Amino acid sequence: MTPLPADEALPHLPRRLRPTPEPHGGPLRRPARVLLPCALLVPALAACTAGTGSAAAPTPTPTGQNRQQLITALKDVAACFRQNGVPGAGDPEVEADGSVGIPGVPDPIPAAAQTACAPLERRAAAVGKGGGEERYTAAQIAQLRKLARCFREHGVHDWPDPDAEGRFRVNQRLADLGKRAWLPARAACKQYFVGRGIPVVEPGDGNKGD
Repeated sequence: MTPLPADEALPHLPRRLRPTPEPHGGPLRRPARVLLPCALLVPALAACTAGTGSAAAPTPTPTGQNRQQLITALKDVAACFRQNGVPGAGDPEVEADGSVGIPGVPDPIPAAAQTACAPLERRAAAVGKGGGEERYTAAQIAQLRKLARCFREHGVHDWPDPDAEGRFRVNQRLADLGKRAWLPARAACKQYFVGRGIPVVEPGDGNKGD
């Protein structure tokens, strides 16, 4: 998935982001979806929790060896972020729901970090997807349809409904515009996020996460 992200992550994996304000008005943290995103979702990074949510994670519920591999991959992403203008990016954390995210990542992520770390985010997303588990439940996909409708109602008129796996297969126009095409809509529609990000697939691409 193209994270877009989750938003994130991208197309960077982690474009599956679900920014969450820190207490006392602190900086926002990133969700591929990756969501990494959770990367990032993500090939898929996934969502964020309130208050002190972490960055996107490649999969909502990685388990066993897959989780350890994902944590290792996300450590590389976090280190890359710190080296490219995001000094507050922490090492991956396992959330209460079992997802994995990177704390301390602002939204938007600095362009230098997005560019430099996109390959690592994509790799983390691929690791997160490797478990082969069902990515979203029927109820979650229904929620993603609400997200798609909200995006269209907030200016992204050609935003697609999710496919059977919960991924948004965007057209070339949206792929070319990148995350800036849906940032305003994402802020308006965050109540419909599922997991830690927005799972996007660009034309001719694999999974990534915003």
